[in-house]
Amino acid sequence: MLVVYTFPWIGLGLAIVLESDERSAAGVVPVILGIGAISMQYYFRLQTAQRFHQPLRYAWLSWLSGILVSSIAVGSIIKTETGWGWTWRGRPLKVQAQ
Repeated sequence: MLVVYTFPWIGLGLAIVLESDERSAAGVVPVILGIGAISMQYYFRLQTAQRFHQPLRYAWLSWLSGILVSSIAVGSIIKTETGWGWTWRGRPLKVQAQ
């Protein structure tokens, strides 16, 4: 999720900042790659919006969804591996050893 949704935005921001410091042809490539990756995100979101009749107004927040889903996954891994477990309606849920 981070690689697909968040890294293109971070990479584009860094490339633009670094490009403003150095005026070289090599600095243009990361900017083009970042714009290309974000354009692909938008294209896939547009296809999904048309197919499922959803609005496109929040498509630019995809970077945030990548961060949120990744943090939930990391939290789940930590809770499972450390044995802290989960609770649901006051009852503990534990992973069954196989």
